[in-house]
Amino acid sequence: MIDTRKSIALSILHDELNIVPTAISRFTTGYCHSVYHVKTKTDEYVLRITSEDNKGFYYGSIKWLSELLHLGLPVPKILNHGQYNDVYFVFMTYIPGKDLGEVYHMLNDSQKHGIAKSLSEIQKKVSTLPSIASMAMTIIHLTHGLVTSKVILSCHAKELREIKFSIPMFAIRFSVQ
Repeated sequence: MIDTRKSIALSILHDELNIVPTAISRFTTGYCHSVYHVKTKTDEYVLRITSEDNKGFYYGSIKWLSELLHLGLPVPKILNHGQYNDVYFVFMTYIPGKDLGEVYHMLNDSQKHGIAKSLSEIQKKVSTLPSIASMAMTIIHLTHGLVTSKVILSCHAKELREIKFSIPMFAIRFSVQ
């Protein structure tokens, strides 16, 4: 039996995006969205579905992913977004990798240091953004070399307050060969 959210995802793909997936699976991570890995014969994508209760996150993601792209950060590109019945959706490119929780125990100190250094460089770029008072949080997908991460930014008034590096709240993804 298909769960209700997956059924909605399939309807969005068919009705709104004219895409017939060869596979669709739900990511186990996701702050307040249902997030799906969508495979077609030629590409892979991400479809994120958000309820009315969390539409602020939907609008924030669209705005801030665009802003981060302009900073030169390698974030997913939004290919389409909109409202479908009573949910909001964002359809974007897929960044391959594995969750940090799956590979962290295999990393050496140098690799862990590299992650910290990459996040520091990303933070420097993010800190140049104008006021982000209009949103409480957004999930940002970032990549650096083989590293991909979803970072939750907590914001207050006109200043960026912190980057939380918390495994349950986001995942860093690696291309493991």
